[in-house]
Amino acid sequence: AEIKPEQIAAMDTNILFQKYTISEVKDTEKKIRSDIERKKEDLRQMVGERYRDLIEAADTIREMKNSANNVGQAVSSMDKYCQQLQKNKKNHARESKEAAKKKEHDAFYSIAAEIKLLLDMPERIWSSLEAAELLSAARLYLLSRHIMSSLHLDSPSPPPSAQNLLTFFPILSRQWSYISHFKVAILQNARNMLKKPDATEKATAEALCSIMLLEDTSPRQVFTEYLLAKTNTVQQLCHPGQQGGSIKAHVCGVVQLIVSTVRQMHAVFYSPEAGSVKEQEACDQLLTTLGSVSGDQGAPVYSLLETELRNRPFAKHIPSSIAEFCPVLKTLANPVSQDHLQASCQQWISTCVETVHRGVGELLGYVSTIKGLVAIRDAVWDMLTQDGAGAEWSEVCQHILRREVLVWEEFLRPILLNRSQVIIESQCSSTAELSLQLVTNTLQELGQKNTTERTLMYEHDVAMYVWTEMSSDMPSKSSWFHNKQGEELGGLAVKAKAFTPRIQSLCKKIDCKLQALLEDVSQYTSVTQPHQEVGPGGDSTTASPPFDKFADNANMEKYLQDGCTSCITRLLECVTTELNSAREVVLKKDAVGISSSSSTIDKALFLARLCSGLTEICPNLQLCMMGKQSKDVTHESARTLHKQGSWRGVSKLQGTMPPLDENSPWGKLRAQLLTTADTGHRLWAEHTSGWLVDQFSTALRDDSPAAVLMSATNWEEMEIQEETEAGKSVQSKIRLPAQASWYVQSMLFLLCREVNRVGGHALSRSILHDVVQQTSAGVLTAYEALLQDSATLPQARALQLVFDLRYITNMLSARGADSQAYRAQADRVMRLMEKIENHIDPFDLDVFTPYLSKALDRLTQRCSVMLGVTTSPDHHLAAGRPPGSTGQQEQHNVLPLPPPCPRFSLLPINTRTDSSKPRPTIDVPVPKVQVPPSLSSSSQEVVDAGRLPRAASPSSLYSRIGAFSTGWLSNIGGQGNK
Repeated sequence: AEIKPEQIAAMDTNILFQKYTISEVKDTEKKIRSDIERKKEDLRQMVGERYRDLIEAADTIREMKNSANNVGQAVSSMDKYCQQLQKNKKNHARESKEAAKKKEHDAFYSIAAEIKLLLDMPERIWSSLEAAELLSAARLYLLSRHIMSSLHLDSPSPPPSAQNLLTFFPILSRQWSYISHFKVAILQNARNMLKKPDATEKATAEALCSIMLLEDTSPRQVFTEYLLAKTNTVQQLCHPGQQGGSIKAHVCGVVQLIVSTVRQMHAVFYSPEAGSVKEQEACDQLLTTLGSVSGDQGAPVYSLLETELRNRPFAKHIPSSIAEFCPVLKTLANPVSQDHLQASCQQWISTCVETVHRGVGELLGYVSTIKGLVAIRDAVWDMLTQDGAGAEWSEVCQHILRREVLVWEEFLRPILLNRSQVIIESQCSSTAELSLQLVTNTLQELGQKNTTERTLMYEHDVAMYVWTEMSSDMPSKSSWFHNKQGEELGGLAVKAKAFTPRIQSLCKKIDCKLQALLEDVSQYTSVTQPHQEVGPGGDSTTASPPFDKFADNANMEKYLQDGCTSCITRLLECVTTELNSAREVVLKKDAVGISSSSSTIDKALFLARLCSGLTEICPNLQLCMMGKQSKDVTHESARTLHKQGSWRGVSKLQGTMPPLDENSPWGKLRAQLLTTADTGHRLWAEHTSGWLVDQFSTALRDDSPAAVLMSATNWEEMEIQEETEAGKSVQSKIRLPAQASWYVQSMLFLLCREVNRVGGHALSRSILHDVVQQTSAGVLTAYEALLQDSATLPQARALQLVFDLRYITNMLSARGADSQAYRAQADRVMRLMEKIENHIDPFDLDVFTPYLSKALDRLTQRCSVMLGVTTSPDHHLAAGRPPGSTGQQEQHNVLPLPPPCPRFSLLPINTRTDSSKPRPTIDVPVPKVQVPPSLSSSSQEVVDAGRLPRAASPSSLYSRIGAFSTGWLSNIGGQGNK
C-alpha cells in the first residue's frame, strides 16, 4: 500500500521499518526526497519575490520621507514667497504696465515699416522690369503679397486691427490693386523673354523660374511652354510678311534661333545623371536657379532690398517674418526626365523642320538669283562656324537628342536646292521663250515678200553675205580662239561656217542668257580655299567646317543640264513643227507655187543653220551641258592659247579638250541639234533636186523646134585619115559634140548656184552627197523615161545624149558612205548607156569614142572649177594634171586645183610646180581601142585621149564608165571585122 506523506511525518522510524518492506521504504524515501527538493525550490522562489517587495517597500518609505521633508520646505518657501509677493506687489504692476506699452510701440513701428515697404514696392518692381530682372520682380511681388497677408489686408473679412489700419491708412485699400497688376506684367515679360531669339541662358532660366513661382507650376509644364514659345518665334521669323530686314537676315535669324534653343534646352533643362563626368557642367540651370530663390535653402527676398535699406530708419523695425521670407512651391520641383526631354526635343525639331521648309521656302521665293542663295548659304556657314559646329555642339545634341542635329542638311539645304532648281528652270524657260519669240518673228519676216532689210536678204542668199567684205572679217589676235573673257569670233570665221547675222544675233542672245545663268550658278559651285587658322604651336590648321558648301555642285550641274536640255528641247519641238509644216508645203508645191515653196525652204534652212549655230557659236551652252568636265580644261587651255597665240593655241586647245562622249548629256543634245539641222538641209536637198529634175525633164522631153534650137550646141569639126581598100589614104571630116546641152549646163549651174546660195561650203558631205545623188537619180530617171517613150533616136541626138550623160556622170560623181547604193547607181548608168548607144552605128561609135572622151575630158576640166561643189569631195578630175596633158593650145584653159579644203570650195592655184618634187601621176590602164588601119596615124593621140585624168578616183563613176565604154566599143569593132 502506498504510504502517504502525512503518515510518514507522524510515524516513528522503527515503526516504519516494521510495517513496510525495504523496497517500500526506499520508494518512500525517494518520494520524500523529491518533495524536499521541490519544497526547497518553492522556498527559494518565495524568498526571492518577497525580497524584492521588501526592497521596494523600503525605497517607498524613504521617498515618502523625502517628500514629506520637501513639502515642509515648500510650505516654508511659500510662506516666504507670499511675504515677498505682498512686498513687491506694487512694483510688479508698474513693470507690467511699462512692458505692455513697449510691446504696443514695437508693433506699431513694425506695421509702419511694412506699410512703408509695401508703398515702395511698385517702384522697385517697375525698376526690376525695366532692367529685365524678371526673377527679382517676381520675388518682390511675392514679398508684397506676403506683406498683405501679414497685415490681413487681403482677407474678405479683415479683423478689427486690419480695419483700424484701413481707417488710419486708406491708401492701403488701393495699394494691393496696384501691385496685383504686376503679376500679369511679369508673366507677359517672362513669356516675351522666352520668345526672344537673342535671350541668354541665364535670362531664360530666370524667366522660367518667374513663371513657376507666380503660377506654381512644375518644370515639365514650363518646359512645354518654352517649346511652344520657341515654335511661335520660329513661325514669326519665317513669316514672309515680317517688316524690316533682308531675307538673308531672316534666314540667319531662324538658324540662330534653332541653334540657341538647342543650347538653351541643354543648359536649362538637361540634368546629368548622378556620378556622371558631365555632372559639373553648366546644366540644369532651371532647378539651380529655382533652388537659390525658394525653399529652405533659398536666399530671402529681403536680401534684394537689404543693401538699399541698410541706412533707412525703418529698416530695423521690419519684422523677421518679412526679412526672412522665401517663397515656397506647393508642388515638388522634379527635373525633366531625359526620356521626356529627348522625345519633346525631337518632336520640336521635326515641327521646326516643317515650319522652316514652308516659311523659309516662301521667303526664298523672293530670291530670283543663285547669287542671292549663295549669300544666304555663306552667311549661314559663317554663323554656324562661330556658333553651331564642333565637338561641343555634337555633345550637346547627344545629351538631349541622342543624335547630332545637322542644321544645314535638315533645315535649309533641301529648300535652297529646290529654289535653285526653280530659278534655273525659270531662267532656262525665259531663254526658251525668248528664242521661240525671236525664231517666230524671223520666220514671219522671212515669209514676207520684197523685203529690203539686209539681214533678211542674207537669209535668202547666204553667198551674198559670205562674199561681202566687212571691217569685222579679220578679227584681232585674241579672237581666233575662245578665251575666258568670251570674245567673239571674227566675221571671216562665222562666214566660213555660213552663219548669217540673224543666226549670230539669235545665238548671241541665247548665249548671253546662258552665260549670265552660268555665271550665276558658278558662284554657287565655285570652290574657294578654306580659312586657315594658326594653332597654339604656330602651325597652320584648317578649321572644321560646319558643312560642305560645295556638296551640291553635282546637283546644280544636273539642274543646269536639265534646264538647258528642256530649253533646247522646246526650241527643237518648235523647229521640228516648222520643218514638218515646211515638208507639207514642199510636197504641195504644185498647189502653192514655186515662190511659196522657196520661201518655205528658206525658213527650213534658217532653222537648220540655227540648230548648227547652237552647237558652234554658243559656247556657254556646251559649258552648261558639260559642267565641271570642261571647266578645268577650258581655263588651262585659255592660258595655253595666250602663251602660244593664234592658231597654234587653237590646235593645242583641240588637243586638250576632252573627247566628246556621245552618251553624255551634251553629246545627246548636240546629236539632236545636228539631226534636226540635217533634217532641214535634207528638206532643202529634196526640194532642190526635185525642181531641178523637173526642169531638166521638161527640157529633155521637149522636142519642139524651138526647144531643139535652144538646147543645141556647137559641134566640133575635126579631120581624120582613113585608108581605103586599095590602100590609099583618104581624109574625111567628122562632127562631134564638144559641149553638153544647154539644159544640162543650166541644171548643173543652177545646182551649183543653189548650193553656193545656201552656204554649201559649210554643209556636211552627207547633205551634198544627198542633193547630188538625188539629182543624179532624177536625171537618170528622166533619161530612162525618154528612152522608154522614144523607140528610135537620131544618131546625132544619141551622140549628144551619150556626151551629156557621161558629162553629168562626171560632174555628179559624189560617192557616199553607202557603197551598195553607189554600185547600184553605177550599174544603172551602164545599162542606160547601153540603151542609148544602141541607137548609134557601132562602127561610127567605135571611131567617135576616143574623140568624145577627149572632148569630154577637156570640158570636164574647164567646168570643174565653176561646178566644183558637185564633184566628189575626195578627189577632183583636174587636180594635179600636168600642163601639157591636153595640148599646148589649151594651157590657158586648164587650172590645176589644190587638194580639197574642209571649209571652202575649190580655188585655182598657180600652175608652176617645183621641179625638185615631181608630182606623182596615177595612170589608169585603159584597154587599147581596135581601129582600122586608116586611123593608125592618130592612134597615139587616141590612146592619150583615152587615158583618164590622173587625179580622178579609181572608184569614181567616171573611171568605171570610161573604162567600160572603151572596152565595150573595142569588142564591137572586133566583131564587126569578123
